[in-house]
Amino acid sequence: MVLRALITALAVALLGGCVSLPPGADFPKSPSTALEDPAKTRLGAAIAIAGRAHPGKSGFRLFPSGLDGFLVRMQMADAATATLDVQYYIYHQDETSKLLSGALLRAAERGVRVRVLLDDHGAVHKSLVLALDAHPKIEVRLFNPFAYRGENSYLRYIELVVSAPRLKYRMHNKLMVADNTIALVGGRNVGNEYFQAKPEFEFGDYDLLAAGPIARELSHSFDDYWNDALAIPVAAFENLEGDEKVLNDLRTALRIHRQNMQGTDYLDK
Repeated sequence: MVLRALITALAVALLGGCVSLPPGADFPKSPSTALEDPAKTRLGAAIAIAGRAHPGKSGFRLFPSGLDGFLVRMQMADAATATLDVQYYIYHQDETSKLLSGALLRAAERGVRVRVLLDDHGAVHKSLVLALDAHPKIEVRLFNPFAYRGENSYLRYIELVVSAPRLKYRMHNKLMVADNTIALVGGRNVGNEYFQAKPEFEFGDYDLLAAGPIARELSHSFDDYWNDALAIPVAAFENLEGDEKVLNDLRTALRIHRQNMQGTDYLDK
């Protein structure tokens, strides 16, 4: 079985190395763009009022603390009323990642359109975040995905070597935008080690919260990646949209996790 899997992976990798586009590139997808008139949202109206004293200017706030960086993501997800755009290189499925996934799901349940764009190098086996695609208001896309979708990391690295000209091109962006009004950028991905929730290993990154015209420019960047030929809907590999069992299982798992996290610093209410 191992030999057969190896031969299959090598064949897939060799074929993949002959093309410039990833698997799933021919899967039908609809282009979409950031919210056209953010001033009609609650967040947009508030920022517009604050910006009248500084026309054409943007506001910024730096978050050196991982915990604060996590909480502002949760607050953005909770405050959005129209759109949420989420773009990360790494998105784990540990304690903090599950909390954020739950916040994205709750936003979708309120009617918010949620677009999630993940680099496939760190997302292939993240079943919880990929399952968000089952919700009709959430679409998950993978940037430059691998052909091999199995769980054998050695076979995946073989493909990475054989198809290096394409697969070495990764998406390292870290961006979250609420209602095309407030954006969070910086060095933090999504996972315990970025949010001070993994004492034995922690990254010393920063987040920058931005509001005003710069947020719309960042949304344009997200749209460029989202509509790129390398951004493949996760449905090309496993179509979960409308799967009520997957969605209900996800709701249950994320609700139980949130209950278990009550009383920690990672839930501010």
